[in-house]
Amino acid sequence: GEDGIGGAPASRHRRGENKERLDEIAPKATGRDALVEKRSAARQSNRDASAAKDDAMLGGMLGDELGGGDDFRAAMARQRRTQEFRQQRRGGPSAEQIVARVETAQASEAEKMVQFQHLVGGFQGNQIHIPRRE
Repeated sequence: GEDGIGGAPASRHRRGENKERLDEIAPKATGRDALVEKRSAARQSNRDASAAKDDAMLGGMLGDELGGGDDFRAAMARQRRTQEFRQQRRGGPSAEQIVARVETAQASEAEKMVQFQHLVGGFQGNQIHIPRRE
């Protein structure tokens, strides 16, 4: 119905009064302040959207999954086991075979060094003096 004031319905009149009260309690920003608030709200909205997009892309991962921790160590151990398994399947040398090969090479080198020392007369830790050619 109408309340008799200018022919406007009562609900519209109450809405106007509520709007006036709201402006008294918390006045709306105008001019530069309104522009700053609008830009701030847009910036925050963009940040929220970007964060949601990043979360969706990373599948909800937290930061520590990217930089170490127990999961990282477990992944490295799993990768090492996989590589060892593939080497065995291909017939490549195992870790024990590689160690044995290195020890054999070191022993061979030590034997050659003994033969070299015997050849030059044994220098027992002293420097070898090789005379200059003239």
